[in-house]
Amino acid sequence: MSNIISGLEALNLLEGGGGHENKFTYLKSGDRINVKVRGMEDFIGVLSYGIFEKKINTFIPENNPTLNKAGYPIDNLTPFDKAWQYHMDQSTASKDEESKKAGAYRVKPRFAIAFYDLDKEEDIVIDFSQNQASQILGAIKRNELKLGKKAFELAKDGAQQNTVVSLTPLDLEEPDLTPKQIEAFKNAPEELDRSIFEDLYYTRNEAEMVDALKTAGFDPTLIGYGDSDASNAVGESPTETEDPTDNF
Repeated sequence: MSNIISGLEALNLLEGGGGHENKFTYLKSGDRINVKVRGMEDFIGVLSYGIFEKKINTFIPENNPTLNKAGYPIDNLTPFDKAWQYHMDQSTASKDEESKKAGAYRVKPRFAIAFYDLDKEEDIVIDFSQNQASQILGAIKRNELKLGKKAFELAKDGAQQNTVVSLTPLDLEEPDLTPKQIEAFKNAPEELDRSIFEDLYYTRNEAEMVDALKTAGFDPTLIGYGDSDASNAVGESPTETEDPTDNF
C-alpha cells in the first residue's frame, strides 16, 4: 500500500502536486445514487497512468515517481514518465504534436471515494479524476456539519469534456428519500472498513510498464530499455466492460 496516499494527505494532489479488474462502482452519465457520507477521510489518492484508446486501463506503478509542486515527475521516473519526458523534449511549442503524444504517458492523480449506498445498503467506491474529486470533496467539506443529518444525491451528467459530477444534500424524509433509504441511513455502520480500498487499482512493475509502452506503440529502446523479460508481463490488462475512468 506504499503507492496509496490516504485521507487528508491526498488533498495535496488536488492542489496540483501528483489479471485484475478495477473494483469500482460505475457512475455513468445520468446516474443518481442516494448515499450517506460519513466524513472527509473516506478516500484515497493514487498516481496513475492509462491509455484507454490503446486498451491500457488505468493502473498504478509499483513505485511512485517524485513530483514537483506543479505535479510533474522529476525523480524516480517510471517508464511512462520517461516516455512522457522523451516526447516533451521533442516538443517545440505548446500543444504541438509531440506534446500531445507526451500527454498519453503523463502521470495523473486519481481519487477513490467511498460512500454508503442507501439502496444497496453497502459501501461502494467510485473512481474520480482530479477535477471531479475536487468537486465532490469540496461539496463534502462545505456540508461537513450536515454529514450525520443529511443524505446526499451523487450524480453524473454530460459526456466527454463536459462531464460534471455533483453531490447534493437531501433531507432525511420523504419525498427526498424512501422509507427504506431513511432506515438504511440510520442503520449504516458508523465507520468505513478501509480494507475496501485494498487492491482497487491494477499495479504494474517496471518491466510490465515497459511492455505496456510497447502495447501503446512506443519504442522503449528510445528511453534506454531493451526487450522486456518480465516473467509475468501482462501486456494489456484484461478488458473491462467499461473503464470506470472513461469520460473523466
